Amino acid sequence: MKDNRIILTVIFSLLTAALIYLLLNRPDRGYIPYLKVAGDVKNVLYFNNFEKNEKQVLKTVIEKAVPLGEEYDVLLTGSDGLIAKIDNRTDGTYLNFSTRNGWEILNENHPVSSQIKHLKEIIVINREENAENSLFIFDTEKNTVSITPGQLYEKSLTRTLNFKGKSNIVRETGEYSVSVYTTEFLYPLEEFIGKKNAAYMIIDGSGKNHYIRSPGYLIYKDNRIDYLDPGKKNEIKDIKGILSDPPSVSNTGAYHDALKFIGEGKKVMVIFLDGFSYSQYDYALKNGYSPYLASLPKAEKATTYFKPVTNVGFAAMITGTGPDENGIHDRSYRNLKSSIFTVLKEKGLKSLLVEADVRILDHGANEILNIDRNKNGSIDDEVFETAVKELSIGYDYMMVHFHKIDDCGHSFGPFGKETLEQIRISDEYVEELVRNFNGKIIITADHGMHKTETGGSHGQARYEDFIVPYLTIDGGAQ
Repeated sequence: MKDNRIILTVIFSLLTAALIYLLLNRPDRGYIPYLKVAGDVKNVLYFNNFEKNEKQVLKTVIEKAVPLGEEYDVLLTGSDGLIAKIDNRTDGTYLNFSTRNGWEILNENHPVSSQIKHLKEIIVINREENAENSLFIFDTEKNTVSITPGQLYEKSLTRTLNFKGKSNIVRETGEYSVSVYTTEFLYPLEEFIGKKNAAYMIIDGSGKNHYIRSPGYLIYKDNRIDYLDPGKKNEIKDIKGILSDPPSVSNTGAYHDALKFIGEGKKVMVIFLDGFSYSQYDYALKNGYSPYLASLPKAEKATTYFKPVTNVGFAAMITGTGPDENGIHDRSYRNLKSSIFTVLKEKGLKSLLVEADVRILDHGANEILNIDRNKNGSIDDEVFETAVKELSIGYDYMMVHFHKIDDCGHSFGPFGKETLEQIRISDEYVEELVRNFNGKIIITADHGMHKTETGGSHGQARYEDFIVPYLTIDGGAQ
């Protein structure tokens, strides 16, 4: 009997010890601090739970945030300030939680110094050149800097105390004060640009362009980059590009100049060359692909708007405003409250848009769509033929939209031989239209094109995509 009591006591003690151990070491015990996954990712993740009582593969955790690129490094930041950087070979790297070490890294392959304890941030750093989420600093001829949020985080690891303010209070025992600071990842813009006396245009994600004279700071914010002025008071959120010495002209001039000319009693035609960058224009002039354009006065360098895609640039050309005002931010937006077509209709004037086979925007235009009737892989010839036929109608305003330069640029690159041949064909269309139209002609583009490994693309605030030609001339025989 006594032996049985001893056995039961031992069993009870072992069960009690096991229960205490489980309670002390279960992942959901008590307060679990938030862990953040940020940097060059689509989704910033915050979590403070651990669904399974086991370690998780770090790569799986990172993939939930959707890295913006296949080649990346990972910064592991501990709350004690210790930071380790590893590459993306993280199959043998695990995320774990324990009451002793908090969030921690367990690593089978990397050196033991990568096993950060009390982890608070996982920062993904894209290593691809000119990545999708890069902030470009550029002028009208070249890109000078390309940096992602993750790269900025790494570059500005020396944290800056940002003074936020000071307050005072008077007590019976005297006056007390407090100074408040925030710790932010700042990097002086001047370190990137190397210019002190230039003007700059900050391009933000809403499509608004901000003009500044004195460079301030780039500031890392999770998966985006913001701009902070020199006094560290005014902030521009989610900036996409910085253009130094920006041109005074934008493709919104197609709207404002057209209305000015019409107000002077002149008829207007806008020749819209989709995807035709200023760099392509300049190359074509110098290398004989645009002999007619070369015979005209040199086009001005003009800016388009972010995001430099057709819907956005087209909307700017027919509203005279950027996306922050007209509401067209990317290809998914179509509806316009007003356009040059609705304005002219209210004035009792006749206008026409000669377009390809798809309506791009709901713009209120009298529109003629065209299809590839001769099956030659291009609708530009049908657009041209329709425009020539409509010249006799005597419209107060015509816009003729050619698409094929953009199509070729995507397939063969902005300077591929097929693209350059299409620029030559477009030059002939432009010459014929100009010679047969008695009025003012505006020639411009919605956006440009940059080279990729597979052809060409656009949509970034970089000089190839953002700088387009802008030219006004008189129509009729030259």
